[in-house]
Amino acid sequence: MNPDKLNLKNMKITLKFLFCIFIFILASCKKDENISSLASTNWIFVSINKNDIEEKVPSEFREMTLDFTETNILFARGVCNSLNGKYLLSGNDSLVVNDLITTCVYCGDGNPHIWEELYYNGLSNATNYFLNDNTLTLKTSINIELNFKIKN
Repeated sequence: MNPDKLNLKNMKITLKFLFCIFIFILASCKKDENISSLASTNWIFVSINKNDIEEKVPSEFREMTLDFTETNILFARGVCNSLNGKYLLSGNDSLVVNDLITTCVYCGDGNPHIWEELYYNGLSNATNYFLNDNTLTLKTSINIELNFKIKN
């Protein structure tokens, strides 16, 4: 076989191999980005874990949401009020929420007020986040966990 044809064949094989590695690296980077970042994600609050007991958000409440922007701002909607603030991610799972402010609509006494307060306190005391498939769990320094599902 002609040495030039052999070199050309080897070069084509090498280029194909490098192209496959490049595609693999790109696919891996995209997957890691989705798993480790909250930026540009939108969530629905579904339950809270308190003292190892899970309580689902009552169905009669309006949809309680949590949205993270690419500019490190979060927007949340509680039972009666809207909240917003700044968030900071560091390490693999550390989350800090700062400057959380809320509207001051009266929710009434009882269950709506209790859930509103738990939601606000949970967000303002968040310490860590965990993403698993289409769920988000926020751990807090006050020993509660807020559970969310992805908003479609």
